[in-house]
Amino acid sequence: MLKNILLLGVLFLLASNLVNGQTKVQGRVTNEENIPIQGVTIKIQNATYISDSLGLFFFPPARNVMIHFSHIGYLKHSFLYTNQNFLNIKLSSQKNDLEEVQTVGSRFNYARVNIHSPIPVDKINIQDLNRTGQLPELGEMLQYVVPSFNNNRISFSGASSYASPSSLKGLFPDQTLVLIEGKRLHKFSTLNSNYAVGKGTVSTDINTIPSISINNLEVLKDGAAAQYGSDAIAGIIQLNLRRETNKWLVKYFTSITSQGDGYTNSIMVNYGFKIRKTGFLNFSYNYILQQETNRAGKYTGKIYSTNQTTEDSLRLARKVYPIGPVLVSIFGQNRIESHQFFYNSQIPLLRAWQLYSFGGISNRYITAFGVFRSAIPSDPTTNPAIYPDGYPSPRLPGLNQDLTTVLGLKKKWKNSWFIDISSSFGANSLKLFAFNTTNPSLGINSPKDFYSGANSYSEWVSELNVSKFIPKIGFISNVSIAFGSQYRLEYFSMSRGDSASYVRGPLAFSTTNPKGVGSIFRIGIGPNNETAQYRSNLAYYLDLEGELTPWWLLGVALRYERYSDFGSNISFKLASNWQLFESFSIRASFNKGFRAPSLQQIFNNQTTITGSGSQFTENVRSNNPGLAAVGVPYPKPEIAYNYNFGLVYKFKSNFSASIDAYLIDIKDRIIITQSIPVAGVPNLMKYFTTQKEISFFTNQINTRTMGIDYLANYNLKLNTNSRLIFNVALTFNQTKILDILPPPPEFYAGAEPKYITPFIDSSTIGIIESSQPKIKWNSTISYIYKNLTLTSRLSYFGEVRSFEKRANGTYLDQLFSPKYLLDLNINYNLTKNISISGSINNILDTYPDELNPNSINIVNGQILYSRQAFQIPYNGRNYSLSLQLLF
Repeated sequence: MLKNILLLGVLFLLASNLVNGQTKVQGRVTNEENIPIQGVTIKIQNATYISDSLGLFFFPPARNVMIHFSHIGYLKHSFLYTNQNFLNIKLSSQKNDLEEVQTVGSRFNYARVNIHSPIPVDKINIQDLNRTGQLPELGEMLQYVVPSFNNNRISFSGASSYASPSSLKGLFPDQTLVLIEGKRLHKFSTLNSNYAVGKGTVSTDINTIPSISINNLEVLKDGAAAQYGSDAIAGIIQLNLRRETNKWLVKYFTSITSQGDGYTNSIMVNYGFKIRKTGFLNFSYNYILQQETNRAGKYTGKIYSTNQTTEDSLRLARKVYPIGPVLVSIFGQNRIESHQFFYNSQIPLLRAWQLYSFGGISNRYITAFGVFRSAIPSDPTTNPAIYPDGYPSPRLPGLNQDLTTVLGLKKKWKNSWFIDISSSFGANSLKLFAFNTTNPSLGINSPKDFYSGANSYSEWVSELNVSKFIPKIGFISNVSIAFGSQYRLEYFSMSRGDSASYVRGPLAFSTTNPKGVGSIFRIGIGPNNETAQYRSNLAYYLDLEGELTPWWLLGVALRYERYSDFGSNISFKLASNWQLFESFSIRASFNKGFRAPSLQQIFNNQTTITGSGSQFTENVRSNNPGLAAVGVPYPKPEIAYNYNFGLVYKFKSNFSASIDAYLIDIKDRIIITQSIPVAGVPNLMKYFTTQKEISFFTNQINTRTMGIDYLANYNLKLNTNSRLIFNVALTFNQTKILDILPPPPEFYAGAEPKYITPFIDSSTIGIIESSQPKIKWNSTISYIYKNLTLTSRLSYFGEVRSFEKRANGTYLDQLFSPKYLLDLNINYNLTKNISISGSINNILDTYPDELNPNSINIVNGQILYSRQAFQIPYNGRNYSLSLQLLF
């Protein structure tokens, strides 16, 4: 019976073809670059067809019917079909900002646009970044384009002097994941242990990637640990690389402040070679030389003697410093000399396989500066035998070296299966130095220049990603399935510096005037601090997405990870988009994510020395048996519950807007404790016999972050030659500590109340809750007339607050008022290959509020602006000029 039915069906099809005189009509859909588009919806009368992985589609012959083509990310296309046998259809991409196709936030080879996406993603073109007029480093540019992004450039703040802490939504730097072309970018090697934004965290240094190598950036503002693993609590920043060929792009950038310092020059070059028909090799080079700025205040302290009369007479006699306040230090932006090289390549192989690779090297020599220290003999930090007039302009250089390389194979089969196999390696090292200083405990025998040691971190990742697009499964359309596995191996080390940078010299043991130990301004890494640690991680993930109806998209993701040091974790995500109208959609997501404690946190064992040189504060490694003995457990992952709800509106092609509200609860958040004295605490004295003070990492607090992100874009065409573009971006966020866990009972057992101090102090609480602006927005107006573009941007940075711990145990609370920055950029295309651009940033010459005169952080008047809370840079007005050549 079944055979008969099949035979009748075949005969019917043959008869139909004979009647119509032809077989099915065939066509192909491509984009502007002739790349096939899969999943295009083709509507003919009452029938619907879908293009396959080669962009091909088929339909029965007909005459004089309208055919409608639609696909997310492309403009709709319709035309009247007559009797052609083969159709070549080319779809144009959407041009609206909110309609840019996104590639981050989904593992699929099936991109969506913002209005159809269940998660908020900002797509930033490199042209938008260039028009900021900032130093051509990505962190500086993004600060003025994405309000929810903070780039905290702080001087005099340890590791943050060499890698600016960058973050999203007011959270910490290690709660944002950075990707390059979908691959994880490794972390910075050095822990930020100072009382500044991101205290106790390790950032990802996006400034090691040359900006000229970037085609665009995507900022995913939702948790994504279920798809990409640890760190993606606040969101993801993805960098997409250039692929152009047979074109030279050369840019020159120069800038200077209104005070005549901070002179900067940068030369950027990009070129690409074509390999066969579809392959390419694109490379970029960036050189930056940035001079320091100085916004230090005048030193108001004594230099030679604690007695004012003796002080004045010695100043007169030595003729080095006049009587009264005097400028003796440098405080401002650091000096940077940077060489960066990056490449991106893809080579077609046999049977549709593609070999791809990208990566590069960065060599950044950054010079920070230390505050002036006196020559008063009784001061434990002085060495009058070598520097009788105090330390002249101490330098604190750091050599930040970075390597990234990715090698992979990928292929897409005709049946829509896509496979990607890759292995990547990333490494960072920071070598630290201290110049124009001494080790006071060595007296006259101390050197003046020191190598302080190095921190190194590397990450090797191998992964397999498989995905498939299925046009229809039952009532579900545009179904995407992705799964895969990832293996990651991490390595962290601390290596010692010169012995003189950490040794306790004979003067440290003086009973009358003990001198400080190690190089002043930066104590070196000693033998007891050295470490070398490995960790591995194995992960598996599954990602599903599909359209249950033409207007309802649903996605689910699940990820299992197992770490070799603390165990396993499961993350999941549920996301949905409801398109109520063609121009309006609702999106929502819920996910459980995590952040694994970094190796730099677990195994950092840096010692700091204060006071007379006998007061050691040692950051104790998490695997130290003494910590377990006093009840401090090994750090476990932070667990985050992320809720997001948003509305997206698009009116025709000239207006679009989105608003997204989010709530992020982080449980067991990891912090570094304040310095805890050992004396008077029986259990600490038992297990930490050589330390005077200790600090360590522990899961100590639970926090809640709530916020709103708003974006709007309006494109007004004035006439055939001119148009106006209005952009508004606003973010509001607030982080609160919900719970502070008490110390374990064993820790302070038997100690008197006067010796009991909390693990977290008000200064650290302030850094978590109020050191970054809760409100940021920018409003941009661009006027385009033929070859001329004028861009004006007004940025608002909300108030910040710091809590400074004083010697008597009290805290100085200071509120810093909101600030506005007004910028102007002019770009003119002299020819189609030559353009020139000029900017005035901070036209109103706005500075942060100065520190309270009673602050100890002012260091006798030398430091005018806060390092604990960051709002805006302290350089003032800046002028820049750039020239671009394309040939």
